[in-house]
Amino acid sequence: MDSLPTIKEKLAFKNKLITDGKNTSEMYIWTQSGKFVCKFGTLICFEPSPDNIVSKENGMLVLKHLIIPADEKDVRYIADGLFNNIEVKEKLSLPWSLVGIGQKLDVGILSGVFNRCVLPKVCIPENVELLGGYVFGNSRIGTLKIYRKSLRSEYGRQFKGAKIENLYIPDCTIDTIERNNDVLHSIFTNASVEYMYLDNYVKLKL
Repeated sequence: MDSLPTIKEKLAFKNKLITDGKNTSEMYIWTQSGKFVCKFGTLICFEPSPDNIVSKENGMLVLKHLIIPADEKDVRYIADGLFNNIEVKEKLSLPWSLVGIGQKLDVGILSGVFNRCVLPKVCIPENVELLGGYVFGNSRIGTLKIYRKSLRSEYGRQFKGAKIENLYIPDCTIDTIERNNDVLHSIFTNASVEYMYLDNYVKLKL
């Protein structure tokens, strides 16, 4: 993809979706990071723009930024495996319209969405209720902000093997942590967290 499409090109593609029955289930959405393909409310494919690519080495795609589009109708979920083995140098933006990242954990499938990634900061939107299995497994994250609603995801191992410098849980207290210790242990299995910050601004060194 050489450049972002013009408004005319976007309208032409939208008209094609309306008139061509074979294409009605898929939608292309562009941001400054590249082109996304969405099907039935789920992002299933990503093609970075050339000027967003820093390098491709040893199976790792290095990007300047990853700005995922927001659309309450067309962008509600992210498919497993979509962004594995990616390093983001400057900014990762997850849209407010998301309600699920990844899928439930199936035995023998260790896919994730951001598995083995290097990410400067991850802010999981407040509306997200589902974090799939191994969604950020084996990744390095500078700062992670996660709401208690997301912590109720039932599958566990969402951050297995991840290394997280700063973990923020903005709607959580020490009492909540103590009552839900088994849940947190399941989600952060074999993960290392240097500092945890809670809703009452308590800083814990772990």
